[in-house]
Amino acid sequence: MDERPKRTQKARQQRRLGAALRENLRRRKAQAKGRASPPGTDPEDAPKDGLKDGLKADGESHDSAGIAPHKLRS
Repeated sequence: MDERPKRTQKARQQRRLGAALRENLRRRKAQAKGRASPPGTDPEDAPKDGLKDGLKADGESHDSAGIAPHKLRS
């Protein structure tokens, strides 16, 4: 049997895989760059509004989503 067709098929598959991996890496880098905080938005410079890590001083979380109290889990 001739091994050339299998060899060329495997080479094509490896090239496609390599191209797909490079494209995936490029896309992930672009996403990470987009998620990075803009320059000058250091958390230390944030206004002090009584919240620390999303919690009020009394330990309760704020409700920016407006979830009705009867839908909260106890």
